[in-house]
Amino acid sequence: MKKNRTPTKSVFSSIAEERLSEYSEQSPQQMYDEQNRFTDSDPHLHRIELEIQVDGLREANAEIALQLDRYINLYNNLYDHLPIGYCTIARDNGRILRANIAFAELLGIQPEDLTMKSFLSVVSEEWQTYMSEVWASIFLGDEPGKRTCNVQLLRSWREPLWVRIDMTKNDGEQSCQMVIMNISENKKLEKTLHQKEMELHTTLQALSEGVLMLDAQSAVRMCNTQAEKILGLNTSQILKQTPIEPDWRIICEDGRPIEEVFPSHGAALIPSTSPLEIIINVSLEQSTTIGLQKMSSAVRWVSLKSKPLSYHGTSEMSGRIILLTDVSEQRRIEQRLREYEQQQFIISSHPTDKDNLSTSSDITLTDGEKEADTPKTDYITISSATQGNIILDARKEVLYLEGADDYTLFVTSAGKEYLTFGTLGKWEQRLFPQGFIRVHRSTIVNFHAIYSWHYENKNIVLNMRDGKQIRVSKSYRAYFLSYVR
Repeated sequence: MKKNRTPTKSVFSSIAEERLSEYSEQSPQQMYDEQNRFTDSDPHLHRIELEIQVDGLREANAEIALQLDRYINLYNNLYDHLPIGYCTIARDNGRILRANIAFAELLGIQPEDLTMKSFLSVVSEEWQTYMSEVWASIFLGDEPGKRTCNVQLLRSWREPLWVRIDMTKNDGEQSCQMVIMNISENKKLEKTLHQKEMELHTTLQALSEGVLMLDAQSAVRMCNTQAEKILGLNTSQILKQTPIEPDWRIICEDGRPIEEVFPSHGAALIPSTSPLEIIINVSLEQSTTIGLQKMSSAVRWVSLKSKPLSYHGTSEMSGRIILLTDVSEQRRIEQRLREYEQQQFIISSHPTDKDNLSTSSDITLTDGEKEADTPKTDYITISSATQGNIILDARKEVLYLEGADDYTLFVTSAGKEYLTFGTLGKWEQRLFPQGFIRVHRSTIVNFHAIYSWHYENKNIVLNMRDGKQIRVSKSYRAYFLSYVR
């Protein structure tokens, strides 16, 4: 059999290379003549070259078609099996051209049942107008349209579903892609949070103390009506921390200006600082009492207590709460009580002046009242719920009394304690002539039972006969010193 002598691809390549080297040494005219000669003399070789090129194009087209099929399959798989809802909507009639499985599951139907169905038919009636407006705005303008909205979708046999929809206009403006995410749980959390905030707000309004709630940056986020009343500011002024007016004065409990006690809040800061900011800064350092005075009005005394707030289960501070208590009336009562006690002390110390003081007083006592108020003996009777009636020599046996609401605790030199009904103020009037003096808001001591006293960190400390140490409060320091001197 005669062998086929048709040149192979490698033979053709070698011939082409030889001819190319020959052409490189020839003139343009010689190359043209040689090319025509080669074409005319080798028609079979030229046909082979064309067949090789056609085969190459066919192989390239087959590869492209294969890759295209792969990409189409990949796109379809991704489209149908995305973990979030996804669908394509036609621009003209708003019908669903295609929907994936996740979107169909959100609505409780099959994907094929959504095809060519109007998208508005699955939107709750009260949201359809809003959805139509958003839909129309996507295709306005030349830039690619993107919109986001929250709406309710209808579901089969179940309550409506809150979703977030991210819409993007496709090239050519003939359709729109929608990404649908279920946000029903978020909506429930928002509703619960709103209810808790309303409950908190109602609770704060019912409190008798003023409340300021601060965030981590010490900015006021919430306040109640009592705080507005105590500070003399409205809610807007408190939240915005309106700068202080020139005629405001802020003083400490002992009457000194605030800048003397807290140098960090000195006079240079006060003209440009709100009174609220000063209150916040002072309360962060310690719980204290300050006085607020505006123009020629009376000083309003406010007790400040601060407590940090932290996130649940962590030590990270989320803010702070400040309690404001108006103690102006309490301070006035305490002052009047101290003046009364001093007057009674002067009366007991100068018996010859009793008649003169009585005539100058607005209060006139009858003979029966004077006789009743003047003790004839140092013995007192204490009614105890557990031990019956106890008779004590007040001057010799009782060391001190401690009060709590409507009850008073007697502590004796024998180490016994007796709890009886009655306020500390009542017993103070009864025992004052026997040498009992008040040294604290809740403590009365037998002056004869004091072994010694001394200063400790600018506080007066009493050493009682039983070894107990009792501190004299700042409010009663002057009264005690006047008594012992």
